[in-house]
Amino acid sequence: MLEDVRLGIVGAVWSGWKSVRIERALDAFAGSFELELTDTFPGAPQRLDIRPGARCVVQATEDVVITGYVDEVAPSYDGRTRTLTVRGRDRTADLVDCIPGDGPGEWRDLTPAGIAADICRPFGIEVVDEATGSRALNQFKRQEGETARETIERAARVRALWPTTDGLGRLVLKTPDALGLHAGRLALGENILAASGTFSTRERFSEYLAHGQNSLEDTIAVDAVVAEVGKAVDAGVVRYRPYAFVSEDLADGLTLEDRAGFEATTRAARARRATYTVAGWRGTAGRIYQPGQTLDVVDPWLGVEGRVRIGRVSLSQTEDNGTVAELEVAGLHAFDLLALKEPTADGGMGW
Repeated sequence: MLEDVRLGIVGAVWSGWKSVRIERALDAFAGSFELELTDTFPGAPQRLDIRPGARCVVQATEDVVITGYVDEVAPSYDGRTRTLTVRGRDRTADLVDCIPGDGPGEWRDLTPAGIAADICRPFGIEVVDEATGSRALNQFKRQEGETARETIERAARVRALWPTTDGLGRLVLKTPDALGLHAGRLALGENILAASGTFSTRERFSEYLAHGQNSLEDTIAVDAVVAEVGKAVDAGVVRYRPYAFVSEDLADGLTLEDRAGFEATTRAARARRATYTVAGWRGTAGRIYQPGQTLDVVDPWLGVEGRVRIGRVSLSQTEDNGTVAELEVAGLHAFDLLALKEPTADGGMGW
């Protein structure tokens, strides 16, 4: 299905594209777009007046997919056509780029969403808290030289939350088990145009030993050192490959065994990734594919069977290839998080 992709800037709308690419990922604060436009479509002005820094909205048919700013404008022409390539990102890109020099540097008794809202307010970015019931942090401090994104990510990590964008220029905080809706089913021989996979054991180990913060100090008794270790096994790694590490300070109620198990399950899930190319940009109920959504995959040739989660989405539309989506998927546990201990009085994370 051909998408009617439009770029709106200050009351003007351009839709005479030659190619479109829209990228979004769970681990990216901001989606991005690249549009190659031409001034030969009906009703176009003689000069496409699109300037870097302009506020913009990218819309696919009736759905807004990017709300942000134009980053770059690259004009070109030859004897037959004039072309303009426009690149931009979501409004939340400012959080990725900028290191705030004023405003609050310390917060008390605020949830991660409250801290994020304080940081985002000068940027004009709304924060949506989908992690209802998240507990406040007793205290939290910005670290010198970190970007707005890095500060927000640290605060969110304490409560095991994913900060991401929704394409509407807003920052959204989500729990790992509520990252996205189900997007449908992909099956070999039915609706998959192309696929590739990477299945690796390089980052997987046969056993994981999570040591406590004090377990390596000389003053700790031997029996205490032994007690401060959590162990987990990855049954999918058959040869002896141990991995010992010092754990971060975990939130109350979590054990070193939880930390070791987290390392085992997430590494195993991240080691199995696949990218599927499908016709069109929309899955179940006509929704545009989004990072965080789940898919059911039936692909015996790649060996991907069952429910997976989308980590990255690349939407493209060209005259040669039509309208396709590339969906990078991994196991559900690839996107798990563990809550960390609240920051210490000096503003650190207790590491």
